Amino acid sequence: MGFSGAGLQGLLNEAALLAARERAHAVTPAHLLEGIERVAGGIKRETFVVPFQERLTVACHECGHAIVAAVVAAVTERLQADAHQDPWIQQLTTRNQARQVQKDGSLDFMDGVEERATQRRPGLPTKVSIIPRGDSALGYTLTLPEEDRHLHTEADLRGQLLTLLGGRAAEQQVFKRLTSGASDDLQRATDIAEAMVTQLGMTGAVGARVLVDRGQSRYLGAEGTHKSIGEPMQTLADDEISRLLKASDTLSLAIVEANRPILDRMVELLLENEVLEGPELDEFLGGDNCTYADETKLVNFLKDGQWEDSSTMLDIDT
Repeated sequence: MGFSGAGLQGLLNEAALLAARERAHAVTPAHLLEGIERVAGGIKRETFVVPFQERLTVACHECGHAIVAAVVAAVTERLQADAHQDPWIQQLTTRNQARQVQKDGSLDFMDGVEERATQRRPGLPTKVSIIPRGDSALGYTLTLPEEDRHLHTEADLRGQLLTLLGGRAAEQQVFKRLTSGASDDLQRATDIAEAMVTQLGMTGAVGARVLVDRGQSRYLGAEGTHKSIGEPMQTLADDEISRLLKASDTLSLAIVEANRPILDRMVELLLENEVLEGPELDEFLGGDNCTYADETKLVNFLKDGQWEDSSTMLDIDT
């Protein structure tokens, strides 16, 4: 979750209003967190009555997002560690850390390293809730970034696809059917897949080529305008988008299925408390509690969209 300058202003205004209503002497982290949730999802609708079967569906959906996000976060952390094995990168990273700690003037270098080592794993959800917000959200899974990010790797974007489709996968796993609750997730996933194929050159079949005008991808917030490309290339791009989404859907379902016992326990507690956060949430998602046995398959997908022992992206139609 990232905010523009105007978004930050709106967030701080919300937090300040909350603090004023409580007659607090200062804006606290709790006010800021509630401000973030209000900006992202709207005001709580605590009196809004949701039938039990729908609450159960929403709880499964949100816990599915959280579980897939936890598995992706663990594997992404290992991928990033592997990428930093290059001695030159290690040297530059160490030098930058030392310079940053010296600039802050609060910790010696090793203390800074140890402090960072104990931080929560990046990408883990911060909060899971089934309290309705805004006009349509019956629940939400909140993930706060550890730092500002301006660039996203292929693995980041494929991880987002898996996480977005995790809620839908949980519904399929538990109820053997789908609902309209995943419509926004599907739209966002489609936008990301379209951007990867048509703008970012992140699929082998299309390659390093832009198929929509720069800055016009729906992923970036506006309707796309296709360049003058032939019908075969348009068909190829559509096939790649569908293939990426189908592969993500299949893998998300496999991750949820592998973690069904955790899903069941999370859903039971979420139905009871309506919110999971802090140590209570980390008890389910922290460490390697959420796993996927065929990690090589997941690594290959995150890195380059491929399955193990396959030279092309998964074709789930066969």
